Amino acid sequence: MKKWGKRLFAVSALAAMCAGGTAFAEEEITLTYMGWLDNNEDGLRAVADLYEEANPNVKIEIELLESDQYDTVYMARMASGEAADLMSIRYQEDNKKNYASGDYVADLTGQPAVGYLKEGLDQVSAYEGEIQGIPVAADCWGLWYNADMLEKLGLEVPTTIGEFRNCCETAKEAGYVPIANGLQDGWTAWMTLWTLWGKAGEADPTLFDRFQIGEATLSDVEEVRWAFDTAKEYYDAGYYPENVLGTSQDSAVQLWYNQEALFCPNGSFFLTEVEAADPDFTYGFCKQPYNEEPQEDICAQGGYTFSMAAYKQGEHVDQAIDFINFFFTPENYSVYVEKAAVIGTTVEGVTGGDSGAAKQIGECITPMNTNLHPGAARDAATDGLAAVFAGVKTSDEVVAEMDQMLQDSLTK
Repeated sequence: MKKWGKRLFAVSALAAMCAGGTAFAEEEITLTYMGWLDNNEDGLRAVADLYEEANPNVKIEIELLESDQYDTVYMARMASGEAADLMSIRYQEDNKKNYASGDYVADLTGQPAVGYLKEGLDQVSAYEGEIQGIPVAADCWGLWYNADMLEKLGLEVPTTIGEFRNCCETAKEAGYVPIANGLQDGWTAWMTLWTLWGKAGEADPTLFDRFQIGEATLSDVEEVRWAFDTAKEYYDAGYYPENVLGTSQDSAVQLWYNQEALFCPNGSFFLTEVEAADPDFTYGFCKQPYNEEPQEDICAQGGYTFSMAAYKQGEHVDQAIDFINFFFTPENYSVYVEKAAVIGTTVEGVTGGDSGAAKQIGECITPMNTNLHPGAARDAATDGLAAVFAGVKTSDEVVAEMDQMLQDSLTK
């Protein structure tokens, strides 16, 4: 099962020759790796242990920071020349632009690790012709349904927005919560917005990437406002838990796997929590319906949890790149996927870890960024959704605030 790491950890590894066959000097060295807490400690540790066996005189120290602190800390360290040899990087356009601006990351074009990826994934962390990093795991989001409850209520997986509303009404009339979501934690508004903003992403797959670097605004995009208005419609209809604004996401997820709710809008990252809580719970994935016509594309909308990169200015950059190649060889990457229980990004050699509905959609992910950076625009959206629910702001006002927040952050 995937564990969310919460500490600094070090893995000893020693080496004379890396798995890729590259020879290095035999003096003892230390490779450092920095990432954030959601980078799957168990999986990273397991592959580092394998590197230890294959490479006798390298020590790998891995530091995991809070996710919301990581970018600030790591950019500061790169700018000062004190960055880790290996790093986790985000795939959003503003992040890629920042890494490229200081010539901080090594170009991995032509490296063996790139050749293991599924088609098109070499471009996830590509910028201006250079491959900055290798995507380590896929994240996807959409509607997860309680399979037993769907059958019990005599319903089919919805493919139109009318069918979805019918499912919600049927569940509500039977005394169940139609949509398990909670907004108490603030960030969990993304569970609703991610699934609904897919409509905007389908209309323009580059929209949110361009927004992040100031090349697009959202105020004129009807599909962005539609997401807020549709969520408000579902709120007014009583589809969310009672007192959704005061319900935590953990409580909402528990409603779902405790047989009290039908749908749960969420990312695939939460499935290990569910399976640990109830191994017998049966669930499935369905894409959020947007239209009255049946959806032909049922692929999950997804992004990537993080990419692995090498610090270009580091003393041991060649050894760091060798570790990346080692990590993504099929036999080693299979160990990571098994330990981390994630959706893999390589073509072959992944023997385990993809479980339940996550495994079913592993080959069917449409790359689509509906996650907002910088944080100011994201906060405007999450606070705005609560304000729309409460009736104190309109979707037009919230989206305009998101645009303004972005512009303010870009001019600082």
